[in-house]
Amino acid sequence: KDAFRLMVISRRCRHRAGTRYMRRGVDEKGGVANYCETEMIIMVRGHIVSFVQIRGSIPVYWSQLSAKYRPPAKLERTPEETEEAFKTHFEHLLKVYGHVAVLNLVDQQGREKVMADAFMKYMDNS
Repeated sequence: KDAFRLMVISRRCRHRAGTRYMRRGVDEKGGVANYCETEMIIMVRGHIVSFVQIRGSIPVYWSQLSAKYRPPAKLERTPEETEEAFKTHFEHLLKVYGHVAVLNLVDQQGREKVMADAFMKYMDNS
């Protein structure tokens, strides 16, 4: 009687797909590397609820050399170019999804600190 159905659907973007260390960051159109949308649909007692979660690379121009395990990240391009791509990325998300909650899972210290700092800088400027 209280049973429910759960469906999970993931859609991986084909535009900037790639292996870890080989495809990173954002492009001029605001597309991020390894972008994936996952939708969870729950059906219970005649009701249907949907939750969409998206993930992808940090929307700044950056790279990591794959010569060693966990190499430090390197920012690329000018701050103006990065800010434009960052804004384009989030404008697209807002157009597609409406309200967006942003969760930053990047290590705030160590090898990923440069990306975390850049992300927060552009979020604060948006």
